[in-house]
Amino acid sequence: MASIGACELYLEVADDPEERAVGLMGRESLGRDRGMLFVYAEDQVLSFWMKSTLIPLDIVFINGDSVVVDVQTMRPERETAPNLPITRSAAPARYAIEVNAGVAAECGIEPGEFAEIRSPA
Repeated sequence: MASIGACELYLEVADDPEERAVGLMGRESLGRDRGMLFVYAEDQVLSFWMKSTLIPLDIVFINGDSVVVDVQTMRPERETAPNLPITRSAAPARYAIEVNAGVAAECGIEPGEFAEIRSPA
């Protein structure tokens, strides 16, 4: 779970290489307050692509100090194939959260915002 901007988000966690590689591939929908949290061992420039991803997503990059460093929107593979763009964080990040496209704006999530990421109770 994460509190970020004006929203509470319920997040699946991808914290190993296999889970991060699959991410949200093949999902046909995602609840408005649902998403996926990608966890890395240290801050680094993170790279994502939309291989086999069916829905448009916002990606929120968060550093190890829990500060949002970048927010971008990614289009599904069918809209960009065959040349899938790579989305890179504008600054080193330890976490990335993927949610439905538009959720970041609805929640007021912007660089500089604090994100509270916590384990479910």
